[in-house]
Amino acid sequence: MEPFDLKTIKIERIFADKILAAEFYYQRRLLFDVSKHIYDITIMLEEDRIKRLMSEEETLIKMLSYKRMEEKERIGSDLANKPFSDFTFFNRLSSDKALNTAFMKMQGIYVFDERDKVEHEKLIEKIGILHEVLLNLDEGLR
Repeated sequence: MEPFDLKTIKIERIFADKILAAEFYYQRRLLFDVSKHIYDITIMLEEDRIKRLMSEEETLIKMLSYKRMEEKERIGSDLANKPFSDFTFFNRLSSDKALNTAFMKMQGIYVFDERDKVEHEKLIEKIGILHEVLLNLDEGLR
C-alpha cells in the first residue's frame, strides 16, 4: 500500500457551519435541531482552536465565507448575505421559551454526563460573546 492524503474538514469550518445551521433551523422553528447546534457551538467555544479562531478575524471570515458560498445554492436560504445582526436565534435566545425547552430536552437525550450539560445562563453568556464577535465581522463579510 502506498501513502495517500486524507482530507478532512477542519474543526474551525465545522464551527462556522454550525453557526449558520443554527439560524437556518431557527427560521424554520426546528428547535431541537437548533438546540444541538447551539450546544455544540457552546462546547466548541471552550476549545483552544476555536478560541484562537475567535481572535483571528481574517481566518474566521474565511471559514464563514465558505459556508456562505454554499448557502447561495441552498433553496430557501437567505444566509448567503444576511448580516449577523439579523440572525434571529441570537436575538431571541434568551427569551424564546420553546427553544429553552427544546434545549433542555435535547440535553436530556444526548448529553449523558450531568457535568457536560450546559446551564441556560452559560448558554446565553457564551452565545452572546460569539454574537459580539460576529457583529464586528459583519462589514468584512459583505
